[in-house]
Amino acid sequence: MAATSIRVTLDNTEKIKRLTRAAISRAVRKTAFAIQEETATNIQQHGLIDTGAMRSSVYVETKDENGHGTAVSGAKSLNPEAPIAIKGKAPKDELEARVAVATEYAIYHEMGAPGAGIPARPFMAPAAEKHQGTLQRLAEEELS
Repeated sequence: MAATSIRVTLDNTEKIKRLTRAAISRAVRKTAFAIQEETATNIQQHGLIDTGAMRSSVYVETKDENGHGTAVSGAKSLNPEAPIAIKGKAPKDELEARVAVATEYAIYHEMGAPGAGIPARPFMAPAAEKHQGTLQRLAEEELS
């Protein structure tokens, strides 16, 4: 007697890819906001608060969200004379996020400006380093 078999094929590949991409996108966004918060905390801890404009100008930008305008408004409300840096290119993909500081002088504090007597007091790089494992952890949580 011949064996009887039934073969069922379900192709949910596109649905799985879409759900996975959405989960990772949420993890990217959450990680960016964690880095933003840590960056602002680092600015405070380094004593880089004069008017608070630089701290208020830290923002996150994703494909669907642009915190630049709010950051600039916040900085200008604290220091109307605060120079604003040229805004970088916005992320074009939901798996990308950008954390930035809108005030023009932030780079001089981050990297230092020896000619101007400003020592390097990094606040962004340490924030990103601290959250290196955050994206993976959050992605795993989102996917579980």
